[in-house]
Amino acid sequence: MTTTEKSETTLKVNQGNLVKNLRFSFTNGTTVLGELMQNARRAGATKVEIDFAPETKTLVVRDDGCGIDCYQTLLTIAESGWDAEVVEQEHPFGLGFLSALFACEHLEVESKGGLIAMPTEDILSFKPVTVTPVVRCPAEPRFEGDVCGCGPTNLNGPDGEGVYDCLDCGIFFTAESMGNRYWGGTTTIRLGGFKPDASQVASCLSELAKGFPIPVIFNGQALHRPWAFDSGKAFIDTRIGKVHLKGFGPGESWTDSVQELQICLQGLPIYRTKGYWRGDSMVNIVHLDSRQFHARLPDRDKLIDEEDVVKQVKSVVQKEAIAKINALKDTLSPAEFAEGYETLKLWDCLALLNDVPVIPKGVLAYIQHYPIKEGCSPVNLEPAGLVTREDVETGKVTVAELEDIDETGAAPWMYTWHKDMRVYDNPLDKGHWLFQHLVDFTRQEVQVEIVGETHRAYFNGQWVCGDAAFCEKYRLTFADESLEIEGDSMYLEDRGLFVVPKGDASGGVVRQASSYFDEYDNFNESVKDEDEWAFQKFVIANTSPDPAKAIQRLLPSFAGCPKVFGKRFTLALDANGRVVSVEESVEESADDKPAGHGLEG
Repeated sequence: MTTTEKSETTLKVNQGNLVKNLRFSFTNGTTVLGELMQNARRAGATKVEIDFAPETKTLVVRDDGCGIDCYQTLLTIAESGWDAEVVEQEHPFGLGFLSALFACEHLEVESKGGLIAMPTEDILSFKPVTVTPVVRCPAEPRFEGDVCGCGPTNLNGPDGEGVYDCLDCGIFFTAESMGNRYWGGTTTIRLGGFKPDASQVASCLSELAKGFPIPVIFNGQALHRPWAFDSGKAFIDTRIGKVHLKGFGPGESWTDSVQELQICLQGLPIYRTKGYWRGDSMVNIVHLDSRQFHARLPDRDKLIDEEDVVKQVKSVVQKEAIAKINALKDTLSPAEFAEGYETLKLWDCLALLNDVPVIPKGVLAYIQHYPIKEGCSPVNLEPAGLVTREDVETGKVTVAELEDIDETGAAPWMYTWHKDMRVYDNPLDKGHWLFQHLVDFTRQEVQVEIVGETHRAYFNGQWVCGDAAFCEKYRLTFADESLEIEGDSMYLEDRGLFVVPKGDASGGVVRQASSYFDEYDNFNESVKDEDEWAFQKFVIANTSPDPAKAIQRLLPSFAGCPKVFGKRFTLALDANGRVVSVEESVEESADDKPAGHGLEG
């Protein structure tokens, strides 16, 4: 029978299963280290001391903060015992100490609220936890130690406040608390059967300490804290928190500025720029305002809305960096300010150069040798030095804008090289004064005219081939200016034509036809060398006035063939220059007259 009456139900929690399964919510077994460090800081400690004994797998954490008053609050999940100010500023979850229960087998805590010591499985099973009272001495503590069992004969005192101290172990007592446990102002947490190993503990603490606001002592050694407020770095207040800008602090150079970010929340690292890491000092350090920004529960290892937060941080850091750069511009000479070109480019503020009468080093380049196709290896351009506005406006320096030689061919590059122009190589803001004076080869072609052509022949190399025009010289014309070239060959990409003037007998022009990089970006030097040598022989054969001397220069060495030593041969070629026969000449030996070549066409 189906009922039509309404009923009610409520949300319930199976607390045993919830707690048991919460162990899987912590990403790392070392999460507890950061949580215990945070507890010490929130308690107002001046330092936190951590010792780990790998042989007993015991981790001990000590701090001199305000101590733990109530263990029930400590062992209540999702309840925080911090005061209202800490709750408002840091939003503690009340889950941090749970990580300690999952990270070890036995837990002992001693603080002003007493002493607890119990297997963690018993605590997680909701078994009662016995709290042993401790006595606080009204005097300033002088020593720390364990329960005194030395006997009354070793007691010194009482002093004016009724306090005794043991001459052997240094523990303080009052007359009312003889034999009771004494708490001397240091909260001590012992985790027995600690699960992470020694290397994990050391590595994790080293990272966690870097931005922590109080000293962290591990096995007696103070850990390095390069991102902390007391590290000597200059921090500025911003709307997102405190920021240190690399390169803009005392004793730093603004040309060393970087964009990499190291973000910390409540003193612990929570985000760093992805990719290649250049070291702890090569970062901008950001300590987020914990009233505005929060971490993911329960590890606090990742920001909530991380992508949006990082965008905010980048925006603020860029704004602050540009403000610093603007202030520097007012104090530096134009040449000194131009030295910061890479920093200006980094922070996207190249417009600050628009009224500076100097072009920074690296913006312009010169063509350092005969221009060739580059492929995967940029070799044509070398950075030029500083160029002044006066140099450009008076024509002392002419600046060309070129496209990649691999795409456009060699003509504009040959023109620029022979004219000794500078090349616009790295960006400036579109409002920069240089653009009023650029010679722009991207909008107009260089005209090529072959002068005094004698003949053409076909070159067939391994990776390059095409017709070659042999000539007296060739003329390059751009706008209303021309120049004539007699000593450097050139390859015309659009025509597949090698232009070879009389003054060039090398084979270097093949490198304007191919970069000699294969599809796997490997440079094939042997193929390049063979094509260069073949083209050089090809030029000799086509330009020598004496056919016999041309063949003599083209023939290889026969040093490896003793049977032909001292012999004379007749070589016959067909109409296309191919060898059709080679016959030994018996009419006269090479020993009787100078060596030569008999030729038949």
